[in-house]
Amino acid sequence: MVKKVKEIFEKEADAVRRYHEILYQDTVTKMYNRRYFNIKLQEYLSSEAKNAQGALILVSLNDFERLKGKLGYQKSEAFIKEIASCITTAIDNQKEYVSAKLSDTDFAILAPATSQRSFELLCEEINAMVKSLTKNYDLNEKEHFINIGYAKYFAKSDSKELFSKADFALTSSKAKGAFSINSFVEQTGDSQLVLGKEAWTQELKNAMEQKRFKLAYQNVVSINALTSEFHSELFLRLEDYNGHLHNAGYFMPMVMELKLGAQLDHYVIQRIIEILGEKHFTCKAVCINLGKDIFMQSNDWAWLEDSVESFKKLSIEGLYFEMPSSLDMPIEILIKFSKYLRSFGYGFGIDNFAINSESLAAIQQINPDYIKIQASYMIDLFGDNGLDAPNRSLGIITDSMEIKIIATNVENGAQKEKLEKMGIKYIQGSFIAEPKIIG
Repeated sequence: MVKKVKEIFEKEADAVRRYHEILYQDTVTKMYNRRYFNIKLQEYLSSEAKNAQGALILVSLNDFERLKGKLGYQKSEAFIKEIASCITTAIDNQKEYVSAKLSDTDFAILAPATSQRSFELLCEEINAMVKSLTKNYDLNEKEHFINIGYAKYFAKSDSKELFSKADFALTSSKAKGAFSINSFVEQTGDSQLVLGKEAWTQELKNAMEQKRFKLAYQNVVSINALTSEFHSELFLRLEDYNGHLHNAGYFMPMVMELKLGAQLDHYVIQRIIEILGEKHFTCKAVCINLGKDIFMQSNDWAWLEDSVESFKKLSIEGLYFEMPSSLDMPIEILIKFSKYLRSFGYGFGIDNFAINSESLAAIQQINPDYIKIQASYMIDLFGDNGLDAPNRSLGIITDSMEIKIIATNVENGAQKEKLEKMGIKYIQGSFIAEPKIIG
């Protein structure tokens, strides 16, 4: 990056970061606030990835007034800050987990995961850390304690209903007494597969062999000409042995736990090459989502060169590989991958972009072709009219690096109009069309 562009980037990135912190950060604990937590919850519930399944965990400290009577205001605030620290420390190694302070004494965690035991272990760890904290403050743990309640969520869950379930679990926990943990017991629907790990492994491998993993697509289009395509993003659907069709958020957590992510990515690449070769589907450019396993399992990228050559033979005008910004993998790999794609004349994009220090630093190094940001997040952050200084700063950053901004999950005309005022040029979402099966 030339010196002038670097200076522009750093100045404007700092302005965006500071605004983001003012809007979404709790001033006492420096955790995220309820406003940001709700945005991330909606993002996860509408996700096509493993984030679409997990748990909403609520942590509540009892009787704040009694605590202030015992410790005084300043020490009580310090105690709250240390509870927040216990929570952030417990999820420190989980990049996709989100924690927030909801009120003076209430906290929440969004925990994408697969197993009941993983939720239990996290709750037990937080409990143990706060118990130790009460001893450090010389508090009676029967009088000063936390309660934890959680509810599982699945793709397309209703956020209000989910909070109600977690609140119910928290209320039940409080009825049990100090440092209790309680979960909301969910009834399994008829269309859900109830399988153990071995059975899941067999089902997922069979689905690949029998081509029961179906590809769907959704277009990214110009905001001024909705029939003008930028690219067609591919999504996965699983047709299970009962004939039910499931979104990726349903099966991807198990795919990742069973370490089948790389195998499934290879399946998607080969399947779209087959479909395009058979002329069952045509598009201007195709976008393929990748996880980290395809890179981490081997240093051999021969698969990529072979795949790119196959796409070139099909005369595909554009090919993009896309990865989420929250992916926990070395930045050096993403830089190398992005450069490698450009050497073939193709591109790289970042999905679910969050406007924070880590993500801004990443695009400075990777310089992707585009970033995708949730429409509701952009509108909330930059205001309905999009004329706020932080929006201009983000525009300056992306324009200086020739990075396109794509607003995703656009659901209605009102959102489109607001995004248009903000200067957004590309959009994606149900307002244009729902994903369509192609084979």
